[in-house]
Amino acid sequence: GPNWIGLAACESGGNPNARNPSGAWGCYQIMPGTWRGSCSDLGQHGSASTDAQAQCASRLPSSSWAATGG
Repeated sequence: GPNWIGLAACESGGNPNARNPSGAWGCYQIMPGTWRGSCSDLGQHGSASTDAQAQCASRLPSSSWAATGG
């Protein structure tokens, strides 16, 4: 599977509170709609823990990670 540490570094510089003008948020720059659809049980988009962000990222298809060529 993806290298989650490398992916977080690529997407956000490893910042769990990183925010993009597009609405993407967190270590993995997950969009609000993606979070609602796949990860709403893990907490709120914009305030979930780093562990919850990683759990959410692990649920998403590798095609979600265009920035890493996935």
